[in-house]
Amino acid sequence: MAQDPAKLKVEEKPLFVPPLEDVVQALQDGLVSYFSSVSVASVECPDLTAEPFCLVAQGLCGSPRVVEVGGVSNFMPLYNPDKIYDLKYFNQLLKVDPVVALGTGAGPFLDDHRCCELLANARISNGEVQSLNRIAKVTNENDRGYIVQFLPKEETKFVLMANLFVSNGKPGKVLKIHCKNRIKDEDFPAAVRKCLVEKFKGKELGLGGVFLVEGSKVCQHIPPERFSKVPITSPEQLNNWLKFFDMNPPLVFVGTILTHDMGLEMILQHFHSFSSHGEGGHYHFDTDAHAVDYLAYFSLAEKAVHVDRPQCTSTLKVDNIQPTQS
Repeated sequence: MAQDPAKLKVEEKPLFVPPLEDVVQALQDGLVSYFSSVSVASVECPDLTAEPFCLVAQGLCGSPRVVEVGGVSNFMPLYNPDKIYDLKYFNQLLKVDPVVALGTGAGPFLDDHRCCELLANARISNGEVQSLNRIAKVTNENDRGYIVQFLPKEETKFVLMANLFVSNGKPGKVLKIHCKNRIKDEDFPAAVRKCLVEKFKGKELGLGGVFLVEGSKVCQHIPPERFSKVPITSPEQLNNWLKFFDMNPPLVFVGTILTHDMGLEMILQHFHSFSSHGEGGHYHFDTDAHAVDYLAYFSLAEKAVHVDRPQCTSTLKVDNIQPTQS
């Protein structure tokens, strides 16, 4: 049974929202330290329901916010089977209608609590959910070792945690970032985040949306079929428990970036991917620095929101997942 939304604590803090052109300049100037080809602009958001993005709504504007539900301490050291959430309550929880939720999470408990990644792509209005949500899970039914599939339309739940960029899904001005030929080890979201931290010192910014990766495979993880029965207390245990795969482009990623935590204990960057060819998971890094091509559309968030922040029982973070980079 899903958590009662009336009993979930909602904490929020305002974010700094500079003029979009200032962010454009900061990223144009900063990202050249990470990629040999960089183009950043403020543009009218294209129709993101079209290929290759295939999102549930056209845009990324209207009441934009970075939202975390639950948290890492709900699954480490040991998972909490009671932490079940439902997207149909998001209008009530966030006091926003409609809600377009894009990003990451732990997929619903299916098939006797099988672990899976949630690839969130849903619109909620008046408690009704229009879902293009997928899950990624390991399997022995194919040579890949995993499968990505749409959730049934009536399945609107997720578990343990989620990091979501939330908006009304309206058209409007957004950031367009196009980067090629990576020249440093930082992954794409980390490079964007570091540029913003450097330019807007002491300011708390958030953004989210979608990016496309072409030209390179991407190292991603999917959890194993079952949750660990042994408490996960070290990065080594966490990395050994997860399953890593190099996945083929093109891949579409959805998720969020925050420059600072602000005391809400929120994950600073988190993206999951899906594709038209059945691959997807949790983003770590591209595997071919010279060939990789990133195209992003991001919107600045007005608020950071943490719903049902768990009591911190784990010192581990998503950033502790560090597969070996080739």
